[in-house]
Amino acid sequence: MSGLFQDVIFGLRMMRKSPGVTALAVITLALGIGANTAIFSNVNALLLRPFAFPDLDRVTVVYETVPKQDATNVKAAPANFRDWIEQNKTFDHLAAIHGWDANLTGEGVAERVEGYQVTADFFSLLGVAPQLGRQIGSADFEHGTAPVVVVSNGLWQRHLGGDQNIVGRSLLLNGQKFVVIGVASPDLDFPVGAETWTPLDLRSETGVDRENHYLQVIGRVKTGASISQAQADLQAIANRLGQQLPNTNAGHGIRVVRLVEDLTFGTRQFVMVLMGAAVFVLLLACVNVANLQLARISARQKEMAVRIGLGASRWQLIRQLLVESILVSLAGAGAGVVLAHWGMNVLRRGIPPFIVAHVAGLKHFEIDSRVLLFTLSIAVLSGILAGLAPAIRFSRSELSDTLKENARSVSSSSGTGRLRSLLIVSEVALALVLLVGAGLMVTGFRNLLTVEMGFDRTRVLTFHIAVPGDKYQKDDQIRAYYDHVIQELQSLSGVESVACVTSLPSGWSWNWTEYTAEGRPPTSASERAS
Repeated sequence: MSGLFQDVIFGLRMMRKSPGVTALAVITLALGIGANTAIFSNVNALLLRPFAFPDLDRVTVVYETVPKQDATNVKAAPANFRDWIEQNKTFDHLAAIHGWDANLTGEGVAERVEGYQVTADFFSLLGVAPQLGRQIGSADFEHGTAPVVVVSNGLWQRHLGGDQNIVGRSLLLNGQKFVVIGVASPDLDFPVGAETWTPLDLRSETGVDRENHYLQVIGRVKTGASISQAQADLQAIANRLGQQLPNTNAGHGIRVVRLVEDLTFGTRQFVMVLMGAAVFVLLLACVNVANLQLARISARQKEMAVRIGLGASRWQLIRQLLVESILVSLAGAGAGVVLAHWGMNVLRRGIPPFIVAHVAGLKHFEIDSRVLLFTLSIAVLSGILAGLAPAIRFSRSELSDTLKENARSVSSSSGTGRLRSLLIVSEVALALVLLVGAGLMVTGFRNLLTVEMGFDRTRVLTFHIAVPGDKYQKDDQIRAYYDHVIQELQSLSGVESVACVTSLPSGWSWNWTEYTAEGRPPTSASERAS
């Protein structure tokens, strides 16, 4: 250990002795390590820990599947969900979620908020304590209980002014009074973008419904149970239901997937491509620094020869040179963290708030202990990569020949020349890969922006309307409401045309829609085409 400490002291002295080369190496590594730190912060936030839930690996999403229709992500029917709860053996909790559009009104303010109805086990499943008050529990589903709501931290701050006495007050949602029973923790951002949570009571006639699939189901697997065991457990229940209820459940299966895997499916590939590009940048930086180290150590050939002559072993020389390289790399890592922090702040300010609210993990986009540990690891690895080849080359015993041969420099020997040529070729190859990849990405993004949508996108505005379900329950009422909206908008000056649509073209949402011929009764489940 004392020898290693002496190597560190000597390495710091050598860094001070050649400040120009040291500064250039530190800057080069800072760019490479900083890029990797920033991108890994994305990986950490978006892929590894998008939610701050305890034991996140045990939280799953449960889908029904209909292989006959090639459907693998079908939401659950209420009665099927009820049977899963009653018959499963591998879950601590199962909870159902159903989105609803809520119009928050009162006190001169009208705002559409993103709301979700949840069953009693929802908050217990996630395991995140409230910031104020309490969360929805089984008592809130008792007959005659006043409607209650839990509000998000963001809505509490934005609309309710962060009032510490908000618990017990009423909010008007879709014209109905809801008593605020709690404010959710800032760590509770599920479903992504949620602003209110209200009870979802499935004990009424909806609890026997097996035809309408609209419940998003999540579960927490018991300690010691695997995902495959949980899937087999629910699949056995689905098989029994298929035999007992062939009209509605025949051929239905189950798919259980971790929540993180399910929600990051669309972003995983893109983020990993960025991570791959950052690794190439780091490798390029290491090769550049290796070339600098080669030139710097070449000037110290007599020093190396003298140390060998005094009895230093080859391993001691390699260790000394690697320590010097790692010290430079650690300095680069420190500067890289500063660069990454600055770059992340710039990026965070450039992301629209809507995207931050609706992409899992972006709220946790920061440099935390895991990111710092990653940075330290790649700093040490970079130091080894950058210093290993020069260290091995100049630790060879033939360096002692320089004590006798002053005519020929080791730096100009054939071995050193081959190593330098190899490093230069590696630099060019890595740079070429990065340039080609960047060019393809820019070309793809440009093509995406100029893709023909099939309609004229200029002068087109869109907005979303939340129609209160308790006020507009019948199809005739809903159609009349939209007809009235269209007429009023068409009467405005500057409006050329108006239309309504369920999902915007190329939008995020999609629906399975059943069409019924006018004047004919809806078909039964057994008569529907599959």
